[in-house]
Amino acid sequence: MKNALQNLFLFVAMAIVFSGLTGCGGPTANNSANSGTNAAGTNTNTKAPTTNAGDFPPLKSALADGEIEMMDGTKTKLSDRKGKVLLVNLWATW
Repeated sequence: MKNALQNLFLFVAMAIVFSGLTGCGGPTANNSANSGTNAAGTNTNTKAPTTNAGDFPPLKSALADGEIEMMDGTKTKLSDRKGKVLLVNLWATW
């Protein structure tokens, strides 16, 4: 029981230390000057980041036309899903 209490105390102490190191407090006056907010917390940046479709490189046709086998055994192409959001999870077992 004594060992369990020591481990619990050590865990709580480490959690408090790591919380302090990660900066769990709010923004400070020094930090707000760099983040685009003033002391009142309002945004002082006038430019909003924009992303255009042209900002990304085009998908190579060899990749888009290649067949991909799905988990259910069917085959599909990336080009069949053009214009839609698609998450491709590539993995290997080496």
